[in-house]
Amino acid sequence: MSAEQPVLTPVKRKARRRWIVPVTVAAVVVGGGGVAWGLLQPRVATVVASDVMVLTAGTLTDSISATGTVAAASTTKIFSTLTYQVTAVNVEVGDDVSADQVLAQLDTRTLTKQITSKKASMTQSQAVAAASLASAQHKASASRNAVRSGKNPSIVSAQSSVTAAHANWTKATKTYEDFADALDDGQNSQLVAAQTALDNAKANLTTATYNEQKARDAWMSGGMPDYPDPLKVALDQAVNALDAARTACRNARDAYDATDTTAENTLSDLKAAARQARDAYTSAKNGLSAAQASAQTEVQSGQDAVTSSQASGRQDAAVADLAGLLADRASATIASPVSGTITAVYATLGAPASGVLFVVESTDRLEIASSVNEYDVNTVTPGMKVLITADGTRDAVSEGTVTSVAPASTKDAAGQSITGSDIQYPTTVDVTSLNTGLKIGMNARLQYVVSQQDDVLSVPLDAVYANAQGSQVMLALAPRPDGKYTVQEVPVTLGLETDVDVAISGGGVQPGLRVLTNPTKYRAGSVVALSGA
Repeated sequence: MSAEQPVLTPVKRKARRRWIVPVTVAAVVVGGGGVAWGLLQPRVATVVASDVMVLTAGTLTDSISATGTVAAASTTKIFSTLTYQVTAVNVEVGDDVSADQVLAQLDTRTLTKQITSKKASMTQSQAVAAASLASAQHKASASRNAVRSGKNPSIVSAQSSVTAAHANWTKATKTYEDFADALDDGQNSQLVAAQTALDNAKANLTTATYNEQKARDAWMSGGMPDYPDPLKVALDQAVNALDAARTACRNARDAYDATDTTAENTLSDLKAAARQARDAYTSAKNGLSAAQASAQTEVQSGQDAVTSSQASGRQDAAVADLAGLLADRASATIASPVSGTITAVYATLGAPASGVLFVVESTDRLEIASSVNEYDVNTVTPGMKVLITADGTRDAVSEGTVTSVAPASTKDAAGQSITGSDIQYPTTVDVTSLNTGLKIGMNARLQYVVSQQDDVLSVPLDAVYANAQGSQVMLALAPRPDGKYTVQEVPVTLGLETDVDVAISGGGVQPGLRVLTNPTKYRAGSVVALSGA
């Protein structure tokens, strides 16, 4: 080993880390022979306890740190635009409420008087106008309901025509296809009968031809006698039978051809009938569409009549005023639109109600509003595990899951992206642990878990360096019989890396091994004493 202390080349690390490059200590050479390092340093150096760690297996987590604020997953502000006095407040902060539960009541005496006065001021003419409006509404409703319920006469008739036309089209198509299939498969009864007759006529012709030839041969063999010789008589009979068979065969052929032509004509007629039925079905559908459009026009006409009746009666202002008063009276009963926990009460008994009166939040479902910088935004993804701690929970670790990462960086009040060296992208984390002790509004510290390994050995990043041979090594203390230690280079294979530590493995890496966390201060091969040992 060289007397010169080796140069420690730090391990290549992730760009977002900040690293300390070990200081190189060169050997001192005096004269021609030089002075060994050991002559310039104590033979036995002392290793301070803070430079030594004992390898133990544990969990190594590579994470991204951030902070955030605990909030409810849902927050509902319940407000009123009325200025009437609050006569009852039924809940307190911390109460659990259900949807539609009454939270407060406002004084409606003034509203009730106004409603009574408004109703009394409506004259007989207004009542007549209201009746006219009711009639128009009834007609419009009847027309609309007839369409919705499928009882509009025009639509019902048109639908019936469509149904019948479709049935006719289906029947005509099946008749055509069945006839065509029978022709293709040779199953048409008329053609089968004509073919059978033709086949029989051909067979008879063959027989008659054979018999004629046989009779002729016999007649010629007998000397070709004339009447009344039986041979001559038999020949004439055979010739007549052959002529008859030929005539019968021609007739059978003609009959088959006629039957075939008739079948083709029938097929063409059935095809045309199917097309006509299809066209009739299309026409019926068009008729249905027209009937539906006409019905909608009728509905619109009825609605227009309602509008016209409203305008002609000049009751709009009165009706609107009354409706507004009734709505205000209904709104004077303040109810919660959602289930949750009351986290704020601003309604005060006897004071006017205006603005936000209550806040209802989902305290059983919490989330954390946070953000990550532009370097980490593409690493943090929805579904990623998050470890959560807070001062208010005595740093107890809860778990969460990333539910969203904003596609754009944080914006200012004008909606413009904030620029500069610290660009942030908002994130939302759903708290998945139960009974966490986290409260709405708490400041939380987050660790977005990029990767995690259990039961691994790890050392600080600065404990590993590349030696002169380019190998990744660390310095460890090997015990000696005299109670001291020899500093040794231990080759390591690097694994998961965090901002601070790195997982290591290798033949010489095992639990209980003493590792020097600051290798720049020590030299491989040297003998050292452990401070306090």
